[in-house]
Amino acid sequence: CLLEIPSLIQADDIMPEILQSYHPESNGFLQEPDKNLRKKIRECLKFLKFAKKPVVLLGNGVRFKKSEIMALIDRLNMPTVEAFNAIGIIPFEHNCYRGAFMEVDSPIFQEADCLLAIGSNSDFSGVAPQAEKVIVNPHPESMDTGQNQLVISSDIPEFIRLLLVDIDGGTRENLTKQGVSKIIEWREQTMGWRVEQYDKFLAEDKDRDIKDFVVLLSDILRENDVVIYDLKMSGIMHYLFRAKSGQKIFSGHRAFPSAIGASLALKKSIVCITNEKDLSIDIQELKVAVEHNLPLKVFVLGDTKNIMKVVEAYGVRTAHACGKQEMKEVLESKGLVICGYKREEKVD
Repeated sequence: CLLEIPSLIQADDIMPEILQSYHPESNGFLQEPDKNLRKKIRECLKFLKFAKKPVVLLGNGVRFKKSEIMALIDRLNMPTVEAFNAIGIIPFEHNCYRGAFMEVDSPIFQEADCLLAIGSNSDFSGVAPQAEKVIVNPHPESMDTGQNQLVISSDIPEFIRLLLVDIDGGTRENLTKQGVSKIIEWREQTMGWRVEQYDKFLAEDKDRDIKDFVVLLSDILRENDVVIYDLKMSGIMHYLFRAKSGQKIFSGHRAFPSAIGASLALKKSIVCITNEKDLSIDIQELKVAVEHNLPLKVFVLGDTKNIMKVVEAYGVRTAHACGKQEMKEVLESKGLVICGYKREEKVD
């Protein structure tokens, strides 16, 4: 778990003796189970069973429930999109993956007749206007769920477990066998939209260096790698990063300190993507990485000439990459490496 604390709180004076204590029960964090949970799950299943254009939306709330959510996605076999902050939950090459949820007016939502949203805090009032909506969230009272929606307040693994039980129950027709034949055309159509969205975004000239870097990096990273990137890159990462099985992808306001924390907690190499400006602000954190001999692979985008001189003053190995082979060598090297990236110029 990575806990990011705002700088104004970090610098504030804390007097523990006068702090107000927190009790989950009295603050309403712990809730009684929904007594109508099974009934609502059966209603959800009915929507899914008769849908001709269903869509599953995954939010950040399922990030640490990957095994459960993948079992459900494989079982439903329906087009699935990831919310903006939920990159990497399912592999890019998975046959159900349909890309990023970035625009409410995208065709997949405009034409959907059933939306199952799990673990997302998005405002669903303007999403999928023609769809029956099922919103699954442990704390839906903190959301603007809108009207005419089936809201299920449930722990996500428990919801998935009960839904799978009902799907496979002997008294109920098998959802997959009943449903897939009806939505084959919809699956093919939504896959076409995914490819079109990816190619269109990649072809735009804006942020060309960063886009090319993200495509190259996602191609050479291995399964189960951990990537922490600067929050400013969220749009590009969400559209273009092709996640592999087992990878963990996170964003942060300060990617480098977050990568240090992740490496200490997970005791493994972390891939960090940042920029010259943010690394300059966090340059003092290099001392921590050096003292603990952390195996970080830090890629710095933009003009890195000046910052690399400072990095070298800390005794840290530096590198420069402009293509796949050099990036691969950095990732395969041992210890801490700070690598500046500049796109290889193509000569006509």
